[in-house]
Amino acid sequence: MPAVRVSATPGLVWPALPRPPASDILALLYQLNRSEWWPEDRLRRAQFEQIELLLDHARRTVPFYRTDVAYDVLDSDEALSAETWAKVPILTRGQIQVSGAELHSEAPPASHGGLIPVKTSGSTGMPLKSMKTELTGRFYEAAMLREAIRHRRDWSKRFAAIKPTISASLDPGGEQFDDWGEPFSRFFATGPVFAFNIFADPAEQIRWLRETKPDCILSMPSNTQALARHALAHGLAMPPMLEVRSYGEAYEDDLPRLCREVWGAKHTSIYSSEEIGVIASQCSEHGRYHCESELCLVEVVDDAGRACAPGQIGRVLVTGLHNFAAPLIRYEIGDLAEVGEPCPCGRGLPVRSEEHTSELQSLAYLVCRLLLEKK
Repeated sequence: MPAVRVSATPGLVWPALPRPPASDILALLYQLNRSEWWPEDRLRRAQFEQIELLLDHARRTVPFYRTDVAYDVLDSDEALSAETWAKVPILTRGQIQVSGAELHSEAPPASHGGLIPVKTSGSTGMPLKSMKTELTGRFYEAAMLREAIRHRRDWSKRFAAIKPTISASLDPGGEQFDDWGEPFSRFFATGPVFAFNIFADPAEQIRWLRETKPDCILSMPSNTQALARHALAHGLAMPPMLEVRSYGEAYEDDLPRLCREVWGAKHTSIYSSEEIGVIASQCSEHGRYHCESELCLVEVVDDAGRACAPGQIGRVLVTGLHNFAAPLIRYEIGDLAEVGEPCPCGRGLPVRSEEHTSELQSLAYLVCRLLLEKK
């Protein structure tokens, strides 16, 4: 990790001394960089210890869980086990949509900071509304910082984002910002960021990329693939890049090859959702998806609710470990994933192979893909 360069104390540049929340994030990062090497069984024990606290809070303060006796799994003196946990009901997206505020805590801990509304879209157009706390944001930032350090990302470089932001304009010049934003700007002097709307014609996006010449780009894989194929089909020389990052969709097998051929760049991806945060991120050495076990418990189950074995594909259930504002317990996020074998890198973080992502269900993303396919 490069030296932290943003100090909150006048007269101190090195070693820097940040104040909260930056110091909190560094404290979390210190722990994450160690716990990712724990054996998987030790990680699971720690997850269950945290989930016991979450379940107790949910049973006492969240109407949805308080009225369902199926969540009374902590009445005995025994610690939470895999067998006990498997008896906890699966929470569907439809239940969250219908229950609304019934899934919100009546007494979220004040120490977890302010409440932040969460809203995502579904394939039916019916939004999913939830809540999270400032504390969950600290865990998100620590996880993103770990992922960036794992991939040895250089924050001094020029970064570009092409995303389906409804509010973004189709200005041919796009937008420009001074730094990479949080969490990186909390600690480092970064390069500039350029932003463009994914709904623009691929030819316009390519023109913009050739003008801004970013070192790293973030976009949805269907868009990145469309840009790469457009450039190849029209013989357009593209400025070289260090990295092409994907989010929000499963990507086709040839995308990493296209990124190398068109930009000379490596391809990386992250699996996340608005309501949970970072769920899994790629190993820098082997490309497999490591679950963010310190932030959430990820399960892959078959149609009968039984845990899938390595090589099997099943439904993804996610439990956020630290959201005491609106606990989502065994939440079926709407994705499919394959259980992977332990990664050769030696990390104990479980391996999942991403198949589909819930953001594909978003009407905005579906419309975006249809527009791109017509170009």
